[in-house]
Amino acid sequence: MKKVFRIMAVAVLGIAMATSCAKSDEDQIKDNAMGFLKAIDNMDYAGAKAYATPESAEALDAMASLAGMAGEQEKGKGNFTIDEVKIDGEAAVVNYTRNEEGKDAEKSNLNMQKVDGKWLVKYTKEGMGGGDEAVEETEEPTEEATDQPTEEEMAQAEANIPE
Repeated sequence: MKKVFRIMAVAVLGIAMATSCAKSDEDQIKDNAMGFLKAIDNMDYAGAKAYATPESAEALDAMASLAGMAGEQEKGKGNFTIDEVKIDGEAAVVNYTRNEEGKDAEKSNLNMQKVDGKWLVKYTKEGMGGGDEAVEETEEPTEEATDQPTEEEMAQAEANIPE
């Protein structure tokens, strides 16, 4: 009887310790986002893949080849701060600030996705500016660019109408 009690006590204690040491979703997100940002800042694109979704590999490979064409650049100058984490089911957004000596702070965000129980950065070519989608501004159409007749054309058409 004592043996059974000891085995059960050890099992309960083991389970309690395992669950108390498990990181929350928010902590996992912060850790993986920070690992990703530091890898990118150090131009370690292969290392960044460890924190990214499999679909993000193409965008990271593109960044690596662009960095290779740009030549030697300074690495690891950024200091990152996670400002906020917003979780919505299996997706999350991490708002962060990048500080670098002598430059203005840059605020941006990363999209995260839960894949097989692990929070990973969802990084795409469209989001290469820190996760923000580029928005193109369009000009208002000019009179020449529309199908509407000008006032002069309207006046001329009215003059040609028989009464």
